[in-house]
Amino acid sequence: MDQHEEAIKISNLAIKIDPSRFGSYLIKAISQIKQHHFEDAIASLNSVILLDNTQHKAYALKGQALHCLKRYKEAVIQLDIALFISQDPSYLIQKADSLLELKKYKEAITVYEDALLEGSQENDYINEKLKSIQLN
Repeated sequence: MDQHEEAIKISNLAIKIDPSRFGSYLIKAISQIKQHHFEDAIASLNSVILLDNTQHKAYALKGQALHCLKRYKEAVIQLDIALFISQDPSYLIQKADSLLELKKYKEAITVYEDALLEGSQENDYINEKLKSIQLN
């Protein structure tokens, strides 16, 4: 059993013991994303959101899972909610990536630039994405 399977097993046990603790669902969802079980992760993240709708990480991870499923419009919505709660530069990058997939180049450029202004440490990644937009 790999570490993600083990984390899911332990999370499931914790959920059985106390289903009101959102952290167990969050840990489970992270492992599900790592295993590419995106639909399962979305279900776990929905549980987090039902328990505490201020958990910006749950919205961001849901956006990530939706992006991986190529459901980019839905991903942008979830990331907007996460950003409303917390201006994390990594959420901006994820949002820009989804906008780029939707071919919303001007919006993607603005959001990548916002990530830089917010102090993102992913300057090389962002600059590569900005160059790729200019080539399109």
